[in-house]
Amino acid sequence: MIASAIQRISSPKIVNDILRTSTPVVISTRGGKSPAQSQGTRGAKRKLIGFMVPLGHFVHERDIFMRQKGLKFHPGLNTGFDPRDNSLFALTDGHIALTTEKFNPDYSNPIVEKFYRYKTPVRMVRYVHVLPTEPPINFKLIDLI
Repeated sequence: MIASAIQRISSPKIVNDILRTSTPVVISTRGGKSPAQSQGTRGAKRKLIGFMVPLGHFVHERDIFMRQKGLKFHPGLNTGFDPRDNSLFALTDGHIALTTEKFNPDYSNPIVEKFYRYKTPVRMVRYVHVLPTEPPINFKLIDLI
């Protein structure tokens, strides 16, 4: 009985019928990466570019109030420049002000050389200033007249 079952299954017609019905052919038309491959690119941290403090508001000494790419805004009075990430920070306490002024670059400075190598020499640029607040006038009574 076992031998007759083996003969029946091993005949080419039955094997083809079994293969045709039991193994469907799946063709994937979907392209791209699998979910596991693209999972590592999701949490990219955004760069916070622009003014951190609005114009006219008060900033303290050493506060970074602007981050930028390139040199869109130049440091003005009481403003420092960090060449690593082109951020501007306050050198004194005060309020932020913005002006547009004529700029004549000094090409001996390496930072000016980096940003203005191929640009026209005379141009109008925007400067960001920190205008210091006046300290309160304190009188100390020394002697009564």
